[in-house]
Amino acid sequence: MRAYGLDVVRGLAIVLVLIAHTGLQPLFRGTMSGEQEWWSPMLSLFQLGVYGVDIFFVLSGFLIATLLFNELKRRDKLDLPRFWLRRGLKIWPSYYVIYLLAAALSCASLLRNSGWGGVSEYWLRSWPNIFFLQNYLHLESRWFASWSLAIEEHFYLVLPVVLMLLVRSRFGIARLPLLCVFGFIVCTVLRGQAAEAGEFLELSKQTHFRADALLLGVLLAYIHAYKADVWGKLVRLRYLGVPLTVGCFMALYLYGADQVFIATWGYVLAYCAGAGLLVFFFGVDNARVQAAPLLNMLRFIGAYSYTIYLAQALGVHAYAIDRWSLGGSFQTWPLGAVGFWVISIGIGIICHHVVEQPMLMLRDRRISSRTGPVLLGVRKVQE
Repeated sequence: MRAYGLDVVRGLAIVLVLIAHTGLQPLFRGTMSGEQEWWSPMLSLFQLGVYGVDIFFVLSGFLIATLLFNELKRRDKLDLPRFWLRRGLKIWPSYYVIYLLAAALSCASLLRNSGWGGVSEYWLRSWPNIFFLQNYLHLESRWFASWSLAIEEHFYLVLPVVLMLLVRSRFGIARLPLLCVFGFIVCTVLRGQAAEAGEFLELSKQTHFRADALLLGVLLAYIHAYKADVWGKLVRLRYLGVPLTVGCFMALYLYGADQVFIATWGYVLAYCAGAGLLVFFFGVDNARVQAAPLLNMLRFIGAYSYTIYLAQALGVHAYAIDRWSLGGSFQTWPLGAVGFWVISIGIGIICHHVVEQPMLMLRDRRISSRTGPVLLGVRKVQE
């Protein structure tokens, strides 16, 4: 049985991301002007949605670390190739299918405007997207919103190796919390230095600047797996997660114009909000989620969050490419925003059923998990 509370967190995160990119759409169409000053406060509010990515990071860190800790408890070691292959078969099929669709749309537009030379240049600059290096190489050519997927891929590669090294060392897994705290400090300091140098694009997209959100999820997973008494106290205090989340987002809204603050402490506030949401909804059982219409809607969307996140790239093409503007109707922001949501969610759901779910079923038949049933309370983590 799925943990519906965690699906709610996924759903909230993807809704925030969609809101952020909806707010950006007038910029794609070049409609911002001095006559639209009314838009600025709304744009600031919409921009809060970008921190939905930090919620995803915390949740991913928690779930992946939980899987790995469970395997360590069962076998005292990790089957790294099996883990990487199983993660790849979850991530890669949907990623490459939607990436190729988005690339085809881009190439069609380039062929019309720049000829085959434009198409060739596009692929010469876009190859890092294929190898999840787009957050370091050719940043200007990265696939829309895919930088966060590159960060997660790097995390999947590094975390199991770090855990194995700790297990084999004389320090053991008990030193992992100290390593996480060290990571928090290093990432924050690096972001501060990059912000002072004006490197805002790099610090918002590159792994060594943003890994601390994933590490917070790892730390929570460690507490859940090895410090049951501490985790029990966190769950009992979970209602504090609501004011924590609201307070963090209020601070992000009030100080959102201060780029140095956002670069150093803004991301910290964002992933602390994500941790508050995770702990809060961890304690909500499935029946309560189903009984609350809003939570149940978020739970439904959250079940498709990965493919919806990918499908945004196709939704954006509805704005960015004139020939896909359906006779100009997408040039008006409200209708375009609806189109963006319909395309992103609709194609995301279709991709889940047509690509992701069949591949997961094939993976589970051919490559069994080493973790066994991973339980969160009485609910199972979906790998």
